[in-house]
Amino acid sequence: MTHRERVLAVLNRQKPDVVPWFGDLDYWATALIHRGEKPQDFKSSDAYLDWHRDLGVGFYLQGYFPFKAINERCQVREWNERNLRRRQIETPFGTLGETWTWLENSFAEAPTEHLVKSVADLRAYRYFNETTRYEPDYALADRRRPWSAISEWCCATSPRAR
Repeated sequence: MTHRERVLAVLNRQKPDVVPWFGDLDYWATALIHRGEKPQDFKSSDAYLDWHRDLGVGFYLQGYFPFKAINERCQVREWNERNLRRRQIETPFGTLGETWTWLENSFAEAPTEHLVKSVADLRAYRYFNETTRYEPDYALADRRRPWSAISEWCCATSPRAR
């Protein structure tokens, strides 16, 4: 069975020949890019899929959220400062802020300031979430859709392809 057939078997309540494995190689790819061992556009190139295939690892859309979050009642500001990624949300009930710090040694980022810091932030957080709407956004899956046509091996399709 191919990786795709294994996953489809599980979803159809059938037994695959082995447990399907779709490894998350995103952190490794990020490290290789930052070290200069892979090009900047590696994760959006055909070479990325080939790399998974060469390693025998099933491919999936890492970190893919097929929607856009839209909030027209709160002011959301996002910016970068050196190795920090910041977000500030202004609501009628207070301002929320979070920071993610890029960790050079691990080629990853981690939260160093949380959006909700105390019970006092919950009213603003609730307001923000209740006034946020979501719209479909399949752009990344659509860009990667041709990869699924290249081979039965790949399982990178958007929810609309079903």
